Amino acid sequence: MTPEIKKRIEDIKAGIVPEGYKRAKHLGIYPKEWKVGKLEDVLYNVQRPVNKPTEPYWRLGVRSWAKGTFQSLVDDPSSVAMDELYKVRENDLIVNITFAWEHAIAIAKKEDDGMLVSHRFPTYVFKLGNVPDYYQAVISQPLFKKMLENISPGGAGRNRVLNRNDFLKLPCYILPTEEQKRIADILSEHDKIISLCDKKLENLRLFKKACLQKMFPKKGSNVPEIRFPGFTDPWEQRKFSDVVEIGSGMDYKHLGEGDIPVYGTGGYMLSVDAALSEDKDAIGIGRKGTIDKPYILKAPFWTVDTLFYCIPKEKHDLDFTNCLFQNVDWKKKDESTGVPSLSKVIINNVATAVPSFGEQKKIGEYFKTIDNLITLHQRKCDLEREKKKALMQLLLTGIVRT
Repeated sequence: MTPEIKKRIEDIKAGIVPEGYKRAKHLGIYPKEWKVGKLEDVLYNVQRPVNKPTEPYWRLGVRSWAKGTFQSLVDDPSSVAMDELYKVRENDLIVNITFAWEHAIAIAKKEDDGMLVSHRFPTYVFKLGNVPDYYQAVISQPLFKKMLENISPGGAGRNRVLNRNDFLKLPCYILPTEEQKRIADILSEHDKIISLCDKKLENLRLFKKACLQKMFPKKGSNVPEIRFPGFTDPWEQRKFSDVVEIGSGMDYKHLGEGDIPVYGTGGYMLSVDAALSEDKDAIGIGRKGTIDKPYILKAPFWTVDTLFYCIPKEKHDLDFTNCLFQNVDWKKKDESTGVPSLSKVIINNVATAVPSFGEQKKIGEYFKTIDNLITLHQRKCDLEREKKKALMQLLLTGIVRT
């Protein structure tokens, strides 16, 4: 980042309008060459009514939090109360008027062309000279979500309905077409970097999954398909009760602030001044809710009451034991009818197979290396997303010009 851009950012943060910029009431500071208009200046509502199909058809939905569109198959059209639906075309802007306050807005992709929506999903077409990919970035911004909230009056949930007239009156910057294209191209290139990063991460996870399948015995067998050299003894049949000692998490609200991490089903939460385990690492697994994502807890730690902590017994390697937990389909062990849940009894009774301690160490070290690679690559993917987020902020406000 150049000194000039840094100075510009510092001025804007301090409320100072830099040279070559001006201030708009609802949008803040922006370049003088840009215009401030309304959404009705860049798009207009289009309706393409069709009769409800008599055969199964594909329906288009819009995800909240500006996460794009999704498609679902309607097997039984007679279950749909409306007799008239509306056709969507590629590059239409679509908003879910019931959940607009939750940022349910998107631009239709190529694969969405021809999908059907109800009257609760009005569609808009961009006027000539406006670039849909640029406005995809615009509508994904937190400021745009806030504006959608403001024009969705009412209570919560389905009682908050977007005012369509107010929607077209929302303020927006109007940039020259070429500048819109350049911004869209820059963000598109960064999307490709993120996509490649995600693909590499997914390949690492698939590789780990394949290794778990081949380096642990299949059901009915006591030897894995692939082993490290020097190990030939059959694995011994065990239950998890032979492998780990299970502890229950506890309420932490009576504790003071400190350096001991508190973990829940989603990972780290906060820090307190006491520990459930001072010197023994463990595997954490959800008791309720997220039961299918076990992970290692490094001592000292505290766990909430929705997380079990499972300490490996003597002659059982931590990283290998973590693999045992990850190799179980915990959702199939769930015996609840509501929120997914596990009990100590269920975990203890799970059948498994265990090799010698030496082989455990080899396997544990191998998968620890894979997990470290996955963690490093996840951080890289997160960093690329943060870069794009910062880049969008700079480009869409005109702090950085193309």
